Amino acid sequence: MKHNDKNIIFYDAECGFCSFWVRWLLKRDKKHTFYFASLHSDLAKEYNFHQLNKDTLVLIYRNTIFTKSRAVAAILSELSLPYRVLSTVILMFPICWADSVYSFVAANRFLGGKNSCQLKEMEKFKPYILS
Repeated sequence: MKHNDKNIIFYDAECGFCSFWVRWLLKRDKKHTFYFASLHSDLAKEYNFHQLNKDTLVLIYRNTIFTKSRAVAAILSELSLPYRVLSTVILMFPICWADSVYSFVAANRFLGGKNSCQLKEMEKFKPYILS
């Protein structure tokens, strides 16, 4: 696996809600800590992530795999204030509680409709989108 030195966020690229948050994160990741790949990508297949529910956010961060709320917390920990504080707040809750909130949001992410990924439009972030 040629990307094992990168912090990679795997997300549902068919979800407009998910793509919105990826675009949001791309604008705030000033250190360019993260790369992004669809859960439908060949890279996801290399890690067998394509077999997961598409509502599961997966993060490979410092060679450790995080999912759901723990992935969100790890991502936020790399951003500036106040997001870093939010990471700490998430980690204060038991994982079952935090993942329950994550799962509720994820289960309702298509309320606004199912949209395809709009990341391809963001040419300046192209180096951070892995296929």
